[in-house]
Amino acid sequence: MLTTFFVVLIVALLIGAWHYSVPLGRWLYRLRHRAELNKTDLRPTRVTLDGIEHHVWLSPQSDKPVLLCLHGFSADHRVWLPMARYLQPHFQLVCPDLAGHGATGYSSDWDCGMPAQTQRMLALMDHLGHSQFMVIGNSMGGLLAAHLCAAAPERVSAMMVLDPAGVGSPEPSVMQQMLAVGNNPFLIDSDDDFRRFLAMTMARPPYLPGAVVRALAADYRQRKPALAQIFADFHRADAAIGDALDSIQTPTLVLWGGQDALIHVSAAARWQEATGGVCYIWEDLGHMPMMEAPRRTASTVMSFTKDMITV
Repeated sequence: MLTTFFVVLIVALLIGAWHYSVPLGRWLYRLRHRAELNKTDLRPTRVTLDGIEHHVWLSPQSDKPVLLCLHGFSADHRVWLPMARYLQPHFQLVCPDLAGHGATGYSSDWDCGMPAQTQRMLALMDHLGHSQFMVIGNSMGGLLAAHLCAAAPERVSAMMVLDPAGVGSPEPSVMQQMLAVGNNPFLIDSDDDFRRFLAMTMARPPYLPGAVVRALAADYRQRKPALAQIFADFHRADAAIGDALDSIQTPTLVLWGGQDALIHVSAAARWQEATGGVCYIWEDLGHMPMMEAPRRTASTVMSFTKDMITV
């Protein structure tokens, strides 16, 4: 009986250690990525832009309208995968990992500000042979989408922004209040820091095993110096869209989660008024609608663009 007890205890301890293992978490996260990618027609390629080898996930060449998908700060192309399977029957998708992010990697020599990222994305679309395209962006990616519309309005036929950055909100968000006292939630020092940060990003986050959370926390800790520099580049004076937002004539869809803790929903009115766009506030969601409600977000995008799609 005692032997059985110790065997069970040892097995339980091993399972517990395995559950919280960082290597296991990284393996599970890679497995999840492959499973989500296999539900799409996206395939990886590499494109050198501004001397940087960018990793980009592409749909096969087709006559469908091209949709450039721009992720937010500290994220990568994976944020689009839950929604991609709903969009791919209607669009040819282009999902890059921006400089400083994901598989594209990071170097302290790279400029990760909005003007530089804008020129890289225009060069990417040139390289792929897309003279005209639609763009969708979340957070920092939403701001980058606006910069693309301002820099090359003749090339962008529609813009969809999900909780975009770059415009001051009348009411401060939780993150703005943290930044005001010198605490940047993206700069992680512990597992608990990461759990608090993760709770700020989504009101309806997908389930993540404890090992995956620990692995992601470890990756954020490792990336802290890089993220600090990219955050500074992203918040330079030349990153703000400012008055250029009022000049954008591109048909625009604005989606915002009413529970967004990173960028307060009160900023949505400025985006709508400046662009004359269509705006939806989803009170049950947070900062990342494409991950929290991928089918709903995709359906709204398709409804918005249906009259622009001629193929």
